[in-house]
Amino acid sequence: ELRIDEGLLGNYGDFIGGLLSVVSIYLLVETLKEQRATSKEQRATSKEQRDFTEKQQVLIEKQQVLIEKQQKNADGQQINSLFFDLLKHLQREVADLNITTEDGRYTNKDFFEELRRELQESFTPTGAYKKDVNQALRSYFELYAKYPRLGSYFRILYRICEVITQSTLDEIEKAKYIKILRAQLTNSELLLLRYNAQTPHGTKFKDYINEYNLLK
Repeated sequence: ELRIDEGLLGNYGDFIGGLLSVVSIYLLVETLKEQRATSKEQRATSKEQRDFTEKQQVLIEKQQVLIEKQQKNADGQQINSLFFDLLKHLQREVADLNITTEDGRYTNKDFFEELRRELQESFTPTGAYKKDVNQALRSYFELYAKYPRLGSYFRILYRICEVITQSTLDEIEKAKYIKILRAQLTNSELLLLRYNAQTPHGTKFKDYINEYNLLK
C-alpha cells in the first residue's frame, strides 16, 4: 500500500505556493514596469504630437500673415494703379473744358477761374444771410445748367475719393493719396466744389470733403 507522507506533501505545497507567490510578484513587477514604460512612451508620443501640433499652428499663422501681407501689397498696387488712372481721366476732362466770352476763350484750369468770376460778378449782397445764400445757390445752379460738363468733372472727383475711402489702405496712406488729389485743385475749383456740396448733387460728396478737409 502506497503511503503518502503528509508532512512532505505539505512542505511541497508550501514550496509550490511560495514559488507561485514569487512568480506572481515577479510578473506583477514586470507588468508594472511595462505599464510605466508604456505610459512613458505614451507621454513622450503625446508631447511629440503636441509639439508637432504647435509647430504646425505657428507655421499656419506665419503663412496666414504672409498671405495677408501679399494681399495687402496686391490691394495697394491695385489702388495705386486705379487712383492714377482716375487722376489722368480727371486731367483729360479738365483739358476738354472750355468757355468763350467777349474777353476770349478759356480752357483747362482757366475755365474754372472764369466761372469763379461769373459767380462773383452775378452776386449782389442783400445784407440778409439766408437771402445771400439762396441767391448764391441760384447763381450756381444757373452756371451748372449752362455748363453741364461740370457734372462729369465732379463725378470723377467723387469717384477718386470713394476709391480711396473704401480701400484697405491705412489712414496714413489714404491721407497721402488725398493730398495728391488736393494738390491738383486750384482755388477756383475748390470754390466751385464748395458750391456744389451745398446742392442736392453734392450731398454725398460733402462727407468726403469734411472727412479729408479738402477745402482747407
